[in-house]
Parts: sequence; C-alpha cells; structure tokens
Amino acid sequence: MVITCHFVDANWHLRKLIIGFKYVPDHKGATIAAVLNSCFADWGIEKIFTITVDNATTNTSALMKFERDFRAKNGNNAFILDVEMMHMRCCAHIINLIVKDGLKEINENVEAIRNGVTFVRSSTKRLISFDDRVDSANLQRGSLPLDVETRWNSTYLMLTKAQRFRDAFDRMEAEDKIYNNYFVEMDKGKKSVGPPTYLDWVAIDRMVTFLNFFYTATLIVYASTSVNSYKCYGEIVTIEKNLIIASQDPDMKMRTRLRI
Repeated sequence: MVITCHFVDANWHLRKLIIGFKYVPDHKGATIAAVLNSCFADWGIEKIFTITVDNATTNTSALMKFERDFRAKNGNNAFILDVEMMHMRCCAHIINLIVKDGLKEINENVEAIRNGVTFVRSSTKRLISFDDRVDSANLQRGSLPLDVETRWNSTYLMLTKAQRFRDAFDRMEAEDKIYNNYFVEMDKGKKSVGPPTYLDWVAIDRMVTFLNFFYTATLIVYASTSVNSYKCYGEIVTIEKNLIIASQDPDMKMRTRLRI
C-alpha cells in the first residue's frame, strides 16, 4: 500500500511526499487501519485533515477503525473539522468504475481491435506489413499502442489510435493471409475474436465519444501536484452536460446507450 502525503509548508507551498510503501498481508479494514496508524506514528504525524481512498467497502471500515485508534492516541483535536471531511472517496476511482461498467457492453468489439493491434505489434515483419498498408491508404504513420486491460484510459488511447488506422486494418484483412489466419488459430480451444468488422468500428466510434468525456475529467481530477479537489464537482457537471447532449444524438443507438 502506497501512502502519499500532501501538505502545505511554512512558505504556503503545496508539497507531495510518499511517506509509506507498505506490505499489506490482507485487505481487511483492521489491517489497513493498523498500517496507516503505524506509518503516521513513524513520521510523528499527530493531526490530519483528510484521507482519500478508493471507493471500496473495506476502506470504509478501515477508516472507521483508523479514526477510533488515531483519536485515542492523539486526542480529540487529532482531526481538522472533527473528522467531518476525513474520509474522501477518490473521484478518479469512481469515474474508473463507471467507465469499466460501460466498457462491458462492447467487450467483444474492443477485443477485436485489441487482437488486431496485438498481431501488428507481435513482430517486426508484421509491423512492416501493416506500415505498407498505412502507406497505400495514404495515412500518416504513427505509434499503435497496446492497452493494459485493467486500465481503461489505456484502452481509450489504444482505440483512438486504432481509429486512425482503420483503412490499414481493412486492407490487412483484404490482402494479408497471415493476418486472417491469426484469427482462425485456436488458443485453449477457442479462436481469437476478429478481425475487426464494420460493426466493431461503429461500436468503437460510439464508445470513444463516450470515453472522451471521462478521459478529460480524469486528467484533471487525477493530478497530484496541484490542488484539485474543488474541480471535481465542476467535472461531474461537465460530464453530465456532455452526456445529456450525447443522449440527443441522431444516432439512436448512441441515444439509448447514453440516456441518463
């Protein structure tokens, strides 16, 4: 567990410091609370304002336990505002949960694109073959990143990049036998999803529009070297406004997906 401290120094400058990189044997609330208390004791921290954690039930019980133990050790003045604002849910994590839930609807579409990118990046020869199709489609060459499946923002970046090379992927399907054979090969008794079809690209176009609202907000609220808590509400309002506009899109499927 990484424990990062934000504080204002004597010159009124915001500082950020990692004060703990701790092994946590389990994710029980009592264990997390004990690790926090031990870390604060090591640094001689006797008074705090807020603790920001992921929006998980375990963290709620952990901070309830932490509050009792920290107050017992440091007195009733251990918390600024008397713990009213002590437990803060991470806005970036909440956005992450929302987006990952939305991505489940087009999991196979994303998988088709991901498999296409995986093929291109798997060898120099395949990359050269892909670049040839990029050139023949009169597209500008560029990087084609592969995402980390557990991080939706990397999936968003992969999809936005892949969109630029849609014509090249279509030409690979029409001209490259090895590319097509890749999706026929069996892996653990199951063939790979793909190659990307017209319907896959349409679904991805819709999802990228949806993800863009959240990606922009995440870049703002996830910043850790500047004060940004006051920006969270504004970003939530911006997301709501964009979703309302998108829910009135001429595309019926877009309207249905984004209706709130």
